[in-house]
Amino acid sequence: RVPRVPRVPRVPRAPCPVRTRTRRDVLRCCAGDGAATRKRVVVVGGTGRVGSATAAALVRLARRRQQVRKEKKSQNGDGYDGNGDGDAMETSSYRWTHVEVVLAGRDAGKAEIARKAWPEELADATFQYCDTNKQDTIDTCLSDAQGVDLVIHAAGPFQQSEDCAVLQAALRNKVPYIDVCDDAEHTKRAREQLGDRAKQLGVPCCVSCGIYPGLSNVMASYMCKRGSPKQIRYAYFTAGSGGVGPTIL
Repeated sequence: RVPRVPRVPRVPRAPCPVRTRTRRDVLRCCAGDGAATRKRVVVVGGTGRVGSATAAALVRLARRRQQVRKEKKSQNGDGYDGNGDGDAMETSSYRWTHVEVVLAGRDAGKAEIARKAWPEELADATFQYCDTNKQDTIDTCLSDAQGVDLVIHAAGPFQQSEDCAVLQAALRNKVPYIDVCDDAEHTKRAREQLGDRAKQLGVPCCVSCGIYPGLSNVMASYMCKRGSPKQIRYAYFTAGSGGVGPTIL
């Protein structure tokens, strides 16, 4: 017989002088005081139609989040939902409520045109020179000194590019990346040449996030997983793109 090991008596815990920590307290502890409430987003091609519209949409989204947070806190006092679980708006997914938009492009005059086209959203947007054919200008936009949280690449046409210059710069500077690429070859090049490196660095990179291809493909994939469709049809209306509708399709 193996002799029993005597049990060590438990020491009673001293009562905690503070209240029980909620999920919000834990998130604040991990993220730091006031962390992630403001995001700095560089939109490469932000002086163009697609880029400026994207930048304006981000500003509107941030304002909606800010309004929802204010309403929720006014209803629940300190932002608690009454169950001790903390405010859902304090989670990392909904934490940011302010966005600082940088319109990156080659022409400051076009940035002014974009501000006039979106006066309510882009009045405070800053301009920074960036040429996708010059790596040093991209690195300057995305350097650590700039404190960039996200880069959105909307400077097409992607069909004419021979490399993934903005994506490469994003990886060098470890900045999360999104593009609105509509070219299969460019997307394939990004995945095959830089996909493994993005995983190794732990940098989130999402390519082809436009409407077509992009969101429409995701919707089709979702429908296929939810059911068993026999046929999927895409119907696009393209206007104001300079007669490139057939190319896009």
